[in-house]
Amino acid sequence: MYTLTLSLSTNNQIVGKIADVVEAKVVDEAGSAVAGQVVKFSADNNAYFLGNAVTTGSNGTNTISVFSHTVGNSTVTAKLVDGTSATVVVTFIADPGLPPVTTPVGALTLILNVSTNNQIVGKIADVVEAKVVDSTGVAIAKQSVSFSVDNGAYFLDGNKVITGSNGTANILIYSNTVGDSAVSATLTDGTSANTVISFVADTGTPPVVNPTGKMTLTLDASVNQQIVSSTPDVVEAKVIDETGAAIAEQVVSFSVDNGAYFIDSNKMKTQSNGTTSIAIFSDTAGDATVNATLTDGTAAKLVIGFVASGGDSGTELAAFKADVSTFITYVQQAFTSLEQNVGSALLQLSTSVTAEDVPSAWTQFETNAKSFETYFQQGMVALGQNVDAAFLQLKQKYQ
Repeated sequence: MYTLTLSLSTNNQIVGKIADVVEAKVVDEAGSAVAGQVVKFSADNNAYFLGNAVTTGSNGTNTISVFSHTVGNSTVTAKLVDGTSATVVVTFIADPGLPPVTTPVGALTLILNVSTNNQIVGKIADVVEAKVVDSTGVAIAKQSVSFSVDNGAYFLDGNKVITGSNGTANILIYSNTVGDSAVSATLTDGTSANTVISFVADTGTPPVVNPTGKMTLTLDASVNQQIVSSTPDVVEAKVIDETGAAIAEQVVSFSVDNGAYFIDSNKMKTQSNGTTSIAIFSDTAGDATVNATLTDGTAAKLVIGFVASGGDSGTELAAFKADVSTFITYVQQAFTSLEQNVGSALLQLSTSVTAEDVPSAWTQFETNAKSFETYFQQGMVALGQNVDAAFLQLKQKYQ
């Protein structure tokens, strides 16, 4: 009676690139290694071998390489000719060097995480992170997430975000109302998630609402030169009195030219620190003049700018060159990985013939050679698909 055990020489390898390696060991009842035993393998979840049998060596062991193009676990089963069997689970992971996954496997899951919470009303935003994964747990990029909130909370930059290569996207949520706000997020396929955020009152010095003498209004572009039809500029207004004290509860009315506009009201009220901010959007590249006025007629103006999507040519060109370099490195790594895998497969093919006569040996070699040819073709197809996907992503980003 023999005992068969399986162990993992390597595990958690990258799908379509590197094989997991399973070692089989056969011992007899006395615990002595048994040579010359044929071990046949099978695997589920689309994993495969280049020839599914090995013969134990003088130390009672031999190894087999397990390949897969499917992320996740695969159960490997090994059997001896007398029926003795053993199993082990191997795992394959997504390639972190591949372009972001945009085509999910199975149903999507949407997870919300509150990155910052309990921020001060009228001053600091809470931040909610949305993460999208597929049924295998792989992060999914380019998913549109639409948000809604209650209890008077609001968004400055629109209520939609797109997940990045790590499957996540953040949204800033503001409120002028103390208390909880329910946040709902939904994907285009209807998948949804909910969370609750909170805003707290400012525990600092009570705001000064009665100015001493004449007030002064100043404007500052806290965010400027944003991309047209994409991201708003943000202008901060500050009101102080003759003593330099910040004045709260002052209504500031804004106007803007050159086609720029506000999403919500054009009036904002200063907070306890004497400031308030307003988001300004534009679909027109170039400068826009912002005018702000208090109820007593005190006024200030500021020029802000919006740039075309290709406006910052120096920065964008540097980013493009960096992305091209990343693409080239990825392709080189993909070729190197395929070369290594083919070399490993050829080495395994060279030792896969265990028959003791030429006709049987030829039949065995022919079968294994066909398996090698299939593997090689699959590897080339996968390489081509991955390179095409990387190139398409680069093209979509810059065209």
